[in-house]
Amino acid sequence: HFYKRFISPLKFGPVSVQMSSSTSTSPLDSFPSWALQPRKETGATAFVAKNPQYDGRGTVIAIFDSGVDPAAGGMQVTSDGKPKIIDRIDGSGAGDVDTSTVVETKVVDGVKTVVGITGRTLTIPNEWKNPSGKWNIGVKNAFDLYPRGLKDRIILERQEKFWDHGHKRSQAEALRKQQEGETKEDGDNVSLADKLVKENSEAEVEMVGLLDKKFKDTTVGHWLTDLGPVYDCLVWDSGEGMRAAIDTSEVGDLAKGLNLGIFRETREWGRLTEMDQVNVSVNIYSGGSLLEIVSMPSSHGTHVASIAAACFPDMPEKNGLAPGAQIVSVNIGDSRLNSMETGTALARAMSYVMRAEHYKVDLINMSYGEHSHWSSAGRVGDLMSEVINKHGVTWVASAGNDGPALCTVGTPPDIITNAVIGVGAYVSPEMMTAMYSTREKLPGTPFTWSSRGPTIDGDRGVCVCAPGGAITSVPQFTLRGTQLMNGTSMASPHVCGALALALSGMRAQGMAWSPYSV
Repeated sequence: HFYKRFISPLKFGPVSVQMSSSTSTSPLDSFPSWALQPRKETGATAFVAKNPQYDGRGTVIAIFDSGVDPAAGGMQVTSDGKPKIIDRIDGSGAGDVDTSTVVETKVVDGVKTVVGITGRTLTIPNEWKNPSGKWNIGVKNAFDLYPRGLKDRIILERQEKFWDHGHKRSQAEALRKQQEGETKEDGDNVSLADKLVKENSEAEVEMVGLLDKKFKDTTVGHWLTDLGPVYDCLVWDSGEGMRAAIDTSEVGDLAKGLNLGIFRETREWGRLTEMDQVNVSVNIYSGGSLLEIVSMPSSHGTHVASIAAACFPDMPEKNGLAPGAQIVSVNIGDSRLNSMETGTALARAMSYVMRAEHYKVDLINMSYGEHSHWSSAGRVGDLMSEVINKHGVTWVASAGNDGPALCTVGTPPDIITNAVIGVGAYVSPEMMTAMYSTREKLPGTPFTWSSRGPTIDGDRGVCVCAPGGAITSVPQFTLRGTQLMNGTSMASPHVCGALALALSGMRAQGMAWSPYSV
């Protein structure tokens, strides 16, 4: 339900190759590495070269997507040295942990402990400060935090770690018993007891095989299903701010787990385990009664944020459109629903932006969407109108990947308000060479699959087109640094980043604007 396309074969026309009888060869053109992260097509490169201070600094972009990995390349600092990601929010509820249960510290022989929800005894490091001695406790299944695709890899690794060794030992023992029973057979002179032992050993061999097959069947839930790691969670007031701990050791050794403060206040994040490579942060609400563990349901959001605003101080050719802009990561994709967004998640995200308790969001990029049966009414559309009209936030959205037919634009931008900037996907000649290895020079064109307007009720739908592909940063759990993705999901943050450049200059010159003037 998010508008991006992974690497797919593109047909730009027949490739003609002519062989020359001459022994001379023409020099190859230099590889357009800058085209891996397109910026020239919309004039962004020229704009920043002419106005180095107008590179997005002073602007805040909210990425309504699947979350941004704080460890991904280009997601650490802005061009002027400020933190790149200033907040990480999970509107989906997938990371929520009920920590309303309160327990007190027990001290035995100088060792501080509490009993967690799982029943494990949790050992608290002596250096942790908790003046009240009270701890809010909860429990979280790690699979609720895992991105799609990662769960399958972790299940296989857990099978090798926790199941295969014991199963193979049991299988070998069962086969040994069966062979011993067969060697004792002596024609018809077999006692009833020996027959029962033989039948039992054969049943053991059969059962061991069936159990292995059952355990490794992940297509349906059953009594042998691997439910994944289960983590005890603690929340407490350290006297210097609220903190949360996650027992990723699964044995109660909190010193080996995560100890994090609220991301907005501390910029702290941590990796769940070396096996999964998932980086999380926390938010704490209701005085400690609700812990929010912010993860990422897919790699999509990090890629989108990198296009809009990645900053590589030592490798500026890899920068996004607005390296000076700051990012607010807002999860609207739910990992429990295969990264699909929900109305509740969108409502939470928009409410958070409208409250503006800690900062003012200037731009929203939403590379998510789908077709709706009735887009001209509804709670989500009303809230979107309020964000734009009352709070002055400029909203950019991907048009969709269902073209080239007319009226294929998705929701948004096909929504109750016509102030959303709908973006289609374009491919330039340089992109064709750098990303898709085409040899024939062809003119730039919209991608065939880019959705077209108008909307069903006659609105424009698609306002502009922008480069719809990039090779840029993805989260660490993908076990790679960069990846090619293409789609209107990639075109939308390009426009959002370009607008951040313009707003940065307008803000520096004291000029006013509104979403409609933009």
